[in-house]
Amino acid sequence: MTETSTPEGAPPPLASLGWKRPVLMLVLLGAATWFLLPRLVHANPLSSLRSLRWPLVAAAFVAQGASQWGRGLLLHGVCAGNGGTITRRRATQVLLAASSLGLLGGGFAGYAAALYRWSRAGGATVPGALLASWLPSLLFSAAVLVIALVAGVSVSSAGFLSNGEWMGAAVSLLLVLLPFAALLWIIRDAARGPRLLKGIEHAWSKVRRRPANTAGIDEKAKKLSEAWSSMSHRTWGALAGFAFFSALCDAGSVSLLLAAARVPLGIGAAFAAWGIPHLLGNASMLPGGAGVVEATMTPFLTRLGIPAAQALLVVLAYRALAFWTPLVGGLPFIIWLERRYVPAPSGGT
Repeated sequence: MTETSTPEGAPPPLASLGWKRPVLMLVLLGAATWFLLPRLVHANPLSSLRSLRWPLVAAAFVAQGASQWGRGLLLHGVCAGNGGTITRRRATQVLLAASSLGLLGGGFAGYAAALYRWSRAGGATVPGALLASWLPSLLFSAAVLVIALVAGVSVSSAGFLSNGEWMGAAVSLLLVLLPFAALLWIIRDAARGPRLLKGIEHAWSKVRRRPANTAGIDEKAKKLSEAWSSMSHRTWGALAGFAFFSALCDAGSVSLLLAAARVPLGIGAAFAAWGIPHLLGNASMLPGGAGVVEATMTPFLTRLGIPAAQALLVVLAYRALAFWTPLVGGLPFIIWLERRYVPAPSGGT
C-alpha cells in the first residue's frame, strides 16, 4: 500500500480543516447554553454559587481527568493488542488532540483520521491504528449506553422518562450495535469488506461531488480483518474495563457536583441524569452533544426534585469540566503532535 508523498507505513496527511463553520456553531451553542438556558428554565445558577463545596468541585475535576485517562488507556489497549508500542501518556494526548480536532471541523471522519495518523506516528502498527480510529469511541459509547439504561430503569417506574428520551436511547442503541454487526458481517467474507467500503466511498464521493478514491481499500480491509482476528479474549476484557472505568468516572463527576451543590440525590438517579442526556446527545449527531446534553439534563434533574437554580449550576459546571475544558486542552497537543511526530513532506515529492 502506498501513501501520497509520505514514506511507506507513515500516517497519511490530514485533510484541510474547514474550521470557520464548526467554530461558529460551537460559539452559538455555547452562547445558547450559558445565556439562554437560564432564561428558559427561569433560574439563576449564580444564586447557588456561594453554597458550593469547592473541595467536591475539585474532586469532580479529578474524576474528569481520570475519565480522559481511561479513554487514553482504551486507545492504548487497542494499539497494544496489535503489537503497537505507543505509550499510555501518548495515547491520552492523541485522544485529547483528536477530540478537539473532531469538534473544531473534522467531524467523526477527521477525528478518526487524526487518531489513525497520530497513533501510527506514536508507535501503533497499521492494523492497530485502523482499529484505534473508531473502536475506542464505539466501546466508550457502549459503556455509556449500558450505564444509562441500567440507571434509567431505576427511575423509569416513576414516569420520569419521556417517549422522546426512550426514543433517543433506542437510536443510540442502534448507533452502537450497527457498526459491530456490520463489522462482523464483513469479516465473515474476505471479499465482502472491500466491496462494501468501495460502495461507501463511491456514495460519499457523489455527496461531495468529487472523484472516488478507492486506492488501498483492499489492503486496508485485509489489515482491518487481521487486526480484529488478532484481538484476544483477555484484550477484549481489558478494553471493556477501560471503557466502563472512563464512563463511570464521567458519571461520577456529576454525582460529585450534585454533592457539591448540596443536592441529595441517589447514585442511580444521578447516573440516569447523566446517561439519558448523553444518549440523546449521541442520537442528535451534534459534536459532543453540544446544546442537547445541557438542554435535556437540566429539566431531567428538576423532574427528580432538584431546584432549577441548583440543577442548572450542576449542568453548566459539568459541561465546563467534561466538554469545554478537554476541547481547549486538546488544542496545544494538535500542534505539538504534528511538529514532533509527523515529518513534513519533502518538497517536490
